[in-house]
Amino acid sequence: MLNAQERLFPEGPENVGRKLDQVLSECGVTVLHNRKAIREEAGGVTLSNGDRLAAHLCIWTIGLIPNPALRSMGLPLTPEGQVLVDECYRVQGMSGVYSIGDCARIVDPSTGKAIR
Repeated sequence: MLNAQERLFPEGPENVGRKLDQVLSECGVTVLHNRKAIREEAGGVTLSNGDRLAAHLCIWTIGLIPNPALRSMGLPLTPEGQVLVDECYRVQGMSGVYSIGDCARIVDPSTGKAIR
């Protein structure tokens, strides 16, 4: 997974970002921080730091709308397709499942208003 930021979940506490990294790693996901995909061609992805990764399947999200594939994942969604999460980014009704970024609809519990 490519992350353009220094850590996951930069809006929250640093220990939460570290925990997300740990959980992803335990699931076999490698997170590369401070890197962006610049282009995909000929079975590989070129990164912003000049590295190249071999890739047979590339799913590139730029964060304009929630990924339409979310509708087929059995997650609780808003009518607009965002994943319903609590203030800690936990997916509503699903233990151990989190959603961050443009796919998540976060509601501030003190105001009841959507943050994103």
